Amino acid sequence: MSRAPGGDFRPSERMLIALVEHGRYIRRFLEWTPRGRTNHYLADLAGLLCLGVYLPPWREARGWRELARRELEREIEVQTDADGFHAEASTTYHHFVVEIYELVAAVDRAHALGFSRKFHERLARMREVDHAMRGSENLDPRLGDDDSGTLFLPPDLAKGEGPVAARLLRASGIGILR
Repeated sequence: MSRAPGGDFRPSERMLIALVEHGRYIRRFLEWTPRGRTNHYLADLAGLLCLGVYLPPWREARGWRELARRELEREIEVQTDADGFHAEASTTYHHFVVEIYELVAAVDRAHALGFSRKFHERLARMREVDHAMRGSENLDPRLGDDDSGTLFLPPDLAKGEGPVAARLLRASGIGILR
């Protein structure tokens, strides 16, 4: 990265090439199945959406953005029940998927990508379910399958002493291995 006039950061050519290669890899190996799609596919799509928005506008990146927008619109309906709970039936996967869709919604707001009102309404129901499970204290109930995936570092772990990885391990109960 280099600093441009005005203080903005510009990615180096090497970084742009790496991002394009990542986008191509994700696109080639999308974790889509005709039945039982999961948070993995949503994460793939969110990655393609972000790459499609933030890379310089060339045809390949635009294609990733459009594919991701179309599929994310569809998948929020496919992968969540009408009440807003994620189909993997796990509290932690539900929260992780809410984070993925929150990122998507933020990118939509920042870049006017045209996600539908129906998409945002379903995400609102997902947030309501997440809040009902976590409560006002933002507890982290772990019911069902769990791989502790997260997009956003909890504020209490973002602050503090030592490497972030060590704080995450301590918070997850793995700190006994240190």
